[in-house]
Amino acid sequence: MRPTVIKLLLLSVLITLFSSCEEKLCGCTVIDADVNIVITDSDNRNLLDPSTPGHFNKEDIRIYFVRNGQRQEAYAPNLDAARYFSINQTTDDNGFVMKLLPDLETRDSDITTTIIKWNETEEDVVTCEVRHSDNTTIITKVWYNDELGYDQNDTQGPRLIKAQR
Repeated sequence: MRPTVIKLLLLSVLITLFSSCEEKLCGCTVIDADVNIVITDSDNRNLLDPSTPGHFNKEDIRIYFVRNGQRQEAYAPNLDAARYFSINQTTDDNGFVMKLLPDLETRDSDITTTIIKWNETEEDVVTCEVRHSDNTTIITKVWYNDELGYDQNDTQGPRLIKAQR
């Protein structure tokens, strides 16, 4: 008699579990929201490369999000990229690339503004058009200092901005 009670109990638990699940097409969350930046000087030397004279020091770089007209320093110590960027050496011709994580938390606008403060005197503005849906966040356009650098409809591949100082 006990095996029958256990079987019935197990069957009722399984029925409850399967009947409470919602069917979704994907069931996943897609966040495609980084911008890769290569910045060079007038001699086409990569300013993110530590061996370049006058390069930007990673320790000096700060990221600011512009929210409600106010700039707020972006810092989250619990993230791998606590200052919302990383500088990585690539295996292609780009050399060193900044991977920037722009502001995505604001939902009052589809346009977000992120300021890169390279050092005490130099800064650039990255503006992103962001598309939000139920389980997707994607950057569709990127302007670098008011110049369109990436448009999802026109560009294949990663969001790569090449800028010169």
